[in-house]
Amino acid sequence: MHIVHILNRFSITASALDQIKLSLRDGHKISLIIGKSDNINLNKDFKNLNLIELKGDFFSFDSYKELLNIIKNIHPDIIHTHHGKSGFVATLVGKKLKIPTLIEDGAQRDNYTLPSRILFTLTEILSDKVVFVSKAVQNSLSWIEKLLINQKKCKVIYYGVDTPKVNDEEKKRIKNKFNIKENEKIITHTGRMVPVKQQDKIIEIFSKMLKKDNHLKLLIVGDGPLKEKLFKQVKNLKIENNVIFTGLVQREEVYSILSISDYFIMLSKTEGHSVSLLEAMSYGAIPILSKIESFQETISDNLAVFVDENNYNIDEIFKKLNQIQKDEVKEFYNNRYSEKIMMEEYYNFYRNY
Repeated sequence: MHIVHILNRFSITASALDQIKLSLRDGHKISLIIGKSDNINLNKDFKNLNLIELKGDFFSFDSYKELLNIIKNIHPDIIHTHHGKSGFVATLVGKKLKIPTLIEDGAQRDNYTLPSRILFTLTEILSDKVVFVSKAVQNSLSWIEKLLINQKKCKVIYYGVDTPKVNDEEKKRIKNKFNIKENEKIITHTGRMVPVKQQDKIIEIFSKMLKKDNHLKLLIVGDGPLKEKLFKQVKNLKIENNVIFTGLVQREEVYSILSISDYFIMLSKTEGHSVSLLEAMSYGAIPILSKIESFQETISDNLAVFVDENNYNIDEIFKKLNQIQKDEVKEFYNNRYSEKIMMEEYYNFYRNY
């Protein structure tokens, strides 16, 4: 099968690259077409990838003609798109050349600006198939969007992640790097520092947890525009000795951090289907989560602590955490999410035209 993936300029999403890597591993012919960009860095897992870069951005008549000629020459079995802008143009090309198209929707509708939302909806109307990464994403469509988009061509396919094993030596190295003592428990958060992630609420709750148990460390992995504000919040609360901002780290180090984590905290206002949460679950980190549909869909209530960040009880949080075993979280993840399950569902969906 020859699959073409289409990605916007500067929007090289991790989930798309995972799908491409796995399809290559499974022996499929894969082409990746991107808008003009300078930030893509592919490793040896992509050595058989046919990478094509447009001369300009997608949203121009010249780029449409260029894309039309490229697709016509390589003539794939399916065009898989991931974004509204490039997806819309690629879907028009697919219609012109009679090549099936699929659009993957990874975010709830309230995450989009109005122009982006309209463009995404138009693409989903025109595309032959639509994948939502969770029921929460599909449910976020308005009634008119659900009416306009043929629901019979839609399917929910969850992300699948297979994280690497981390050996004891690497775990020891990470603990030494961040000065974590043997009697300390680690709460980890990974994510971009932006308002929707509500890291300020995480820090607020953690500061109150410290008053009950001062053998806790919070590792905040990532960067973003709210970094300085969060630094100041930690300083004002006088909990600098217990909060570690790692900044941006290599992917392998994220896995190492998660492998030593007792808990994983994420209090987002909205999520499509969090890969970060799945990665944490794969290492058995017990989730502390906001009460949003996506998180409640991802893991059952008896294996996570769901927190109303505006009305919570610290004693209740600790009580629930003590009732959950890391092995139970890991087993739940292994039985429900994997790269193999995800890709088999995609291949079946590709073929079903």
